[in-house]
Amino acid sequence: MHWVRSSKVFVFLLLTACAVPDMAAPSAAASMAELRGRITSPEALESALALLPASSLSVAVAALPEARDPATLDADAPDWWLAMACAFNPQVRAARLALQATLARAGGMGAPMALGTESDYMNSAGSGAELELKVMVDLLGILGIGRSAAEKELGRSEVRAARGMLALALWQAQFEAQRARVTLAARRALKTDLDLLVKEAEADQARILQLQIHGRLAEKDVAAARTQWHRLLEMRSETVGEVANSEAALAVACGLPPDAAPLTRISLATIEDFDVPGGVPKMPEPEVALSARPDMQQLSLEFAVREAELRLAARQAIPLLAPAYAPLFAQGMKPQAGAMLRMDINWPTAVQAGIDEALARREAASIAWTDAALAAWAQLRATRAEMMAAYENMSVHVPIVDQATTTSWNAARRSFALDRVMLPDWTMELERRMDGLAMMARHREHGLTKILDYLEALGPRSEGVAP
Repeated sequence: MHWVRSSKVFVFLLLTACAVPDMAAPSAAASMAELRGRITSPEALESALALLPASSLSVAVAALPEARDPATLDADAPDWWLAMACAFNPQVRAARLALQATLARAGGMGAPMALGTESDYMNSAGSGAELELKVMVDLLGILGIGRSAAEKELGRSEVRAARGMLALALWQAQFEAQRARVTLAARRALKTDLDLLVKEAEADQARILQLQIHGRLAEKDVAAARTQWHRLLEMRSETVGEVANSEAALAVACGLPPDAAPLTRISLATIEDFDVPGGVPKMPEPEVALSARPDMQQLSLEFAVREAELRLAARQAIPLLAPAYAPLFAQGMKPQAGAMLRMDINWPTAVQAGIDEALARREAASIAWTDAALAAWAQLRATRAEMMAAYENMSVHVPIVDQATTTSWNAARRSFALDRVMLPDWTMELERRMDGLAMMARHREHGLTKILDYLEALGPRSEGVAP
């Protein structure tokens, strides 16, 4: 009876040790409710931000002093959008969960090997029954030296790399959100401008139709005007689709449902209110810029992981020592104490192969850092040149073209209203006005996104203001 009770207890402990918490399977209804709760419940934003390590937020989103206090954020302010991106951007959420998994895995790295037990039972007619028990422990693992120490250091390196990946995801997410806002604002402003132009051109369509009916216009002039009119309508239709795509991109970047009300409030004011606190930083020295970039910091952390892997590979040459207590129970005799020592020694060629592999991986990580540094430096210089050119276009050339095409278009409308022979000029100026609006929208978007590209390429700790 005693053995039966003990076996039941053993089975119960085994089953409870394997138990894991339940989790409901994903469903459309639950996901939609969670997504809409991000807008309707301020606690959702606060809870999501609270899951992020303060160290990662302070490094990657230094431009968001209020990001951890959702109550102070306004959906019309840039900080709100950046806070949503930090809390709900898919890449950030994936990096946060990867860090959580890495922390859990690192907690078990370097642990001693599993406790080993063996039992030998013999029953011979001459000597009777004998039972020998053996209990083995990993001595070096318990002491935390040898392979165990190297595994623990590898675990710490992997945790630092995972934290760096989260900081990189946060850094990239905020610029993804800002670029998406600027793009949506520029395309929505173009849609507004095209609506006005369609309204103006439509007002002249009745006069064109009446003059055509009475044979007062040349067929080729009417055909050209009708062609340009439908090109305008086609341009507006395409812009409607671009606005929808831009809304979707911003919704995904910030983890919002695509029908969220704040998306509809992005307008030309978003561009007009665009500001870089302290001004756009000047070009730093390459060493400063590269050391500040989260992607380069991440590569340095990856190199540290390869270094830890190399040390672990070298520690494989250290034997595994497992002393064992081995008492002997023999029929008709008192229990006799015994001991044994197990030693596992890896084959030297296998150890050297592991070291050679780790050396190659470490060298690859070093080469990857140098290659990435070259690409980052070249990108920084090119991005700054693009930014300066885009800023000149946006601030100097685009306003002149916009004013000139507006003036010419209004003059052509007045002339056509007074003289039917001016229809070719009306058609030509409508085309020029369409080109002017497209140019203005393109450079609004391009100019600000290039500033954002440059700021992202600089990293979060660059100093200095460009004149």
